[in-house]
Amino acid sequence: MRRVIVSVAVGLGLLGAGCGSGVDITGRWAGHTVDNAGGVGTLSWNVTQSGDTFAGTMRLADSFDGTVTGTISGNRITYAMAVTVAPCTLSATGTGTASDTEIQGDYTAATNRGCPLGTVSAGQMRLTRP
Repeated sequence: MRRVIVSVAVGLGLLGAGCGSGVDITGRWAGHTVDNAGGVGTLSWNVTQSGDTFAGTMRLADSFDGTVTGTISGNRITYAMAVTVAPCTLSATGTGTASDTEIQGDYTAATNRGCPLGTVSAGQMRLTRP
């Protein structure tokens, strides 16, 4: 009876080891965005992941610094980006996928005030590890 209980406990422990986010995106990422207003632009993230959440800094178009936060479940990612450089305030939320080498997704602008590129309402982004 003891052998059976130990075997079941070890088996459950191995199953539990596979749970969690599965992807760790901690580190630097660089790539581009394609949106409805300004065409193609550069985008970079530098994030730290803890469990299924992440947070960090971002840079848009090599000029605008901001923040990025989000969650990861399996390879699915949900994120929020925000940039404020007077008089421009831009924020967006998005969903996509993440792997050890690539993050890609679609985003929708939540706020866009005073930005010189016009009105950004949606776009796509793709980042890779530099």
